[in-house]
Amino acid sequence: MPKRIALLRSNALIRFADALRFQELLVGEKSLYISDKVGRLIPNPNLKTQDYMIMLQHHPVYTGGKRSSGFTRELGEKLRGTGADVHECIRGGQLTCHSPGQIVLYPILDLRNYKVTIIKVTIFLLKIDGYEMVCERAGGNFD
Repeated sequence: MPKRIALLRSNALIRFADALRFQELLVGEKSLYISDKVGRLIPNPNLKTQDYMIMLQHHPVYTGGKRSSGFTRELGEKLRGTGADVHECIRGGQLTCHSPGQIVLYPILDLRNYKVTIIKVTIFLLKIDGYEMVCERAGGNFD
């Protein structure tokens, strides 16, 4: 039986860099192995099994992922000129804008506990609150 997911919610605007550091901390706690001082993988002595769903809003920010082929230094400077933060990320998405009033969910889950794949989780999250309509118009398939 899947365990309960801890909802971590903030009503304040959170800078993207701060939210990313917090996510990395939580993911690190869930890592089965960590590197010791000489770089060998050892069992994580502080392993946590709690799953999380972070729900927040960001200060204006543009993030560019691995598929952001058009993301250049010049574009980053232009976007910073709007007053927004700009961050390159290791995630797979393209250029994305987050701003106040937009709720962002960051799931930190061990999917083995739920017997689902990342694709099924993504489809589920996209169906929440009407996103299904937007993604269908963009050619998404939710079956």
